[in-house]
Amino acid sequence: NDIANGVRFAARKGAKLINLSLEFDSGVRAADIPQLLSALNYARSRGVLVIGASGNEGDTKVSYPANAPGVMSVGATTETGCVADFSNGGYGLDIVAPGGGTNSTATGESRCRSGSGRARNIAQVTFRGKSVSVFGVPGDYEGTSMATPHVTAAAALVIASGVIGSNPSAGRLESKLMS
Repeated sequence: NDIANGVRFAARKGAKLINLSLEFDSGVRAADIPQLLSALNYARSRGVLVIGASGNEGDTKVSYPANAPGVMSVGATTETGCVADFSNGGYGLDIVAPGGGTNSTATGESRCRSGSGRARNIAQVTFRGKSVSVFGVPGDYEGTSMATPHVTAAAALVIASGVIGSNPSAGRLESKLMS
């Protein structure tokens, strides 16, 4: 309910983008989160592009909330540009971005299967500990929650550039990112 309330609040206040760097485990189904699905639908109806983390279970199914209709789901790649071994994918995955970790052996690319191994994790400024006023750059973060802000930032740059108009729809923005 807190997440749903936050999505609705951001949409009401005129947000163009919402980053959901969180995911529920694979046991969560649409029937379990009706309030959140309603809020995500509300945000999309207000022209908001919601971008969500696909999940970190190495599953062939995208986790919620990224699996919800109208949410752009983000998987993770390693430093070498290969899919990360933990990244959820399969049907419903829209795009990938840097998330750190070890290369997946499931990919068809020989350079990824060759065991080029563990690459560095993603370094980004984030909250440190329990305080919302203390920031840092931890070196041990990896995941689709690290990849999702990259896509959200790219979307913000597309909006700011005006390359697809001054007020692009969520669908048009998503299409531009996909291309």
